[in-house]
Amino acid sequence: MIELKGIQASPGIAIGPVFLHDPADFWVDYRRVEGRDIPFEVQRLRDALSEVAEDLKITRAHVEEK
Repeated sequence: MIELKGIQASPGIAIGPVFLHDPADFWVDYRRVEGRDIPFEVQRLRDALSEVAEDLKITRAHVEEK
């Protein structure tokens, strides 16, 4: 058995699967956006934010059910 230590989010004991986050796995693809592409990129951002907002609503509904 491996014992992991960290900062607790709430009191108590938890038993279950663990997700280990490795910051090295995170990357950002930097690229230059041409002026003519800005409206398209802004719409991509708005679409992504809308999708995340919808995912959060669904997740919240599932949490409230449980």
